[in-house]
Amino acid sequence: MSDLFRPFPHALADRLRKTLIDADYTVSGVRDRLGDMASRALAREQLTPALRATGGEERLGILLRLWWLQEPVAAGAARAVLPIDDKSDRSHVVL
Repeated sequence: MSDLFRPFPHALADRLRKTLIDADYTVSGVRDRLGDMASRALAREQLTPALRATGGEERLGILLRLWWLQEPVAAGAARAVLPIDDKSDRSHVVL
């Protein structure tokens, strides 16, 4: 199998799904967290209101900065939020 595509092991995918749900990383959770002003600003490709809305070290804010806003997140913060437990998990995720 190509190194470019390695499917997630089912156990890792299940842990990731649980992590996202527990962090309220859902359509409504993200909408509520960003609010109207930050959502409208993102539609205009303005990140500052969304960065303010996602500040802090709690799970949803970290996930939004990492994936939605594609902003740097400290490796320790990402590891604390994401369900990466062992070396076999790390081969599927680059932090």
